[in-house]
Amino acid sequence: MREAIVHVRLLDEGTDCSRPVTALEVAAGIFSLIPSEDYDPDDEKWEFPPGSLVKVVQLQSGSESFTLAIARFDCAEKVIRWQPDLDLPRNLDTPVVTSTYDGGIRITLAEPIPNGRAYTVVFEKPIALRSAKESYRLELMESLGDLLPWPTWTVDGSRWVEWFHEQTHGIYRDWGLKHYLFVGEEVVEVLSTTPPVIQHTDRASDFGWR
Repeated sequence: MREAIVHVRLLDEGTDCSRPVTALEVAAGIFSLIPSEDYDPDDEKWEFPPGSLVKVVQLQSGSESFTLAIARFDCAEKVIRWQPDLDLPRNLDTPVVTSTYDGGIRITLAEPIPNGRAYTVVFEKPIALRSAKESYRLELMESLGDLLPWPTWTVDGSRWVEWFHEQTHGIYRDWGLKHYLFVGEEVVEVLSTTPPVIQHTDRASDFGWR
């Protein structure tokens, strides 16, 4: 990613002024703002805080030109069916999710029938995990519609990824975070810089399915 200087307007200064900020061009005309070493949000209020994705415009001041951040760039989130190398059944549930400091995140995918096939999904060094019952993810489930049932997905233009970069002032943007999504009765989401390892496994439980 190309590094550049982008000017960001300062708010509540009593006059129209801006600060030159180091930024990374993540797409054509779209920049991620990086905080300066002396950045202090209590002392200086940027129009767009560090970590924000912004659109820019080229302006002229006398004989000099500069790049000014003019608007926040909102990603268009798109959920995409992900087909791992393994030949997975279409209908898999997510009955078990475990997360440990040393062991990463382990998700069990299992056919929702007694003695059905089961698989483990292992993220060795995940960045973040969240989950919710499918009944609390109605908008997501409705958007997938006829594509269901299917267990494994990725999310392009992820708002969760952008939230992470805003929370960390954009300093990890070059990590190449990817948003993975697993849909069953529990909707499980993981941020990771590397894809998971998915393997067939012996089924240790019927998980209450009769």
